[in-house]
Amino acid sequence: MDIPEELKPYVSNYRINVFEIAWMSDEELQMFQSDFKIVADYFIQMRKNRQYTPSEETIRHVDEILKMMAVLTKDRSFEEAQNMFREEKGEKESMKTFLSEAMEASEARGEARGEARGKVRGSQMKIIEQVYKKMLNGQEPEEIAVDLMEDSGEIQEIYDLIEESLPEFDVENIYERLKKGKALV
Repeated sequence: MDIPEELKPYVSNYRINVFEIAWMSDEELQMFQSDFKIVADYFIQMRKNRQYTPSEETIRHVDEILKMMAVLTKDRSFEEAQNMFREEKGEKESMKTFLSEAMEASEARGEARGEARGKVRGSQMKIIEQVYKKMLNGQEPEEIAVDLMEDSGEIQEIYDLIEESLPEFDVENIYERLKKGKALV
């Protein structure tokens, strides 16, 4: 590099070695003794398998490694593991333990949300079926709303959708059309 003499005191001349971490061999990976081994292992596995199976290696700097992995990978499971680490006041554990616990917690939250949505959907579909049955018995929307103790505007909307769909009645179809019209599950 041609640097003018007067600028040389201000320019550092450091030698830098660059590694393509994802392309390291297993032997090169095993030479690492620090937590970086876990990071390198992640990138190698993702290159080879497109999937990561965490190792049993003990993490010495848990918070830092999980933060870095969350940023580098944009994978929320590392963020979940980091949050769990903070809550547990950080005993040294393996990446496998942290990610397994974080994934289980994340799945449990997802299942709970799904169950809650299913319950709301089921109750809304039940109301649609009740409106249909009462409609067949000749009841008007206002009377149905009183009987079911539901909002008269919502019952009117369901009533109108059922009327439009007759002679075919499909509770699923009515529910989907109702859902499009407003913020249902």
